[in-house]
Amino acid sequence: MDHDHDLSNRTVDAGSSRALAVIPPAKTALLAKERMSDGARSHLELTMRLEELRIELEILQSRIRAIKRQTRRVAGGSVRWIDASARDQLGNHPWLKLSAASLAAFITGRLLRHMPLGLLAIAARPLLVSVVASTSSARRT
Repeated sequence: MDHDHDLSNRTVDAGSSRALAVIPPAKTALLAKERMSDGARSHLELTMRLEELRIELEILQSRIRAIKRQTRRVAGGSVRWIDASARDQLGNHPWLKLSAASLAAFITGRLLRHMPLGLLAIAARPLLVSVVASTSSARRT
């Protein structure tokens, strides 16, 4: 069998002159595939699939890098925004003031837990009765 070594270029008789016909790479691969044995053909298919997978992997890696860059940018921006927002609301030392408020809430909760609420309810009952009575009489009129 006589095979051309370069399958991408073939000469064609065009009358008295010879013209060069260019075959697209996809068709060249198809022609080469037709002339191969089954073992060589499966090796070529595997090699081509491997190259496709490498290209897909490169594309995915570049997408992951882009997502990581965007994530860093967004995270850095939101940290700066949160810090600026806290400074606007709480002044120069926002984290100190926030910690002090948390500590005050904790201490108040501990104190309320140890207070005898039964005595407070007994003391507050006359006040609640008078408030309810005044609101009910205001609705009647």
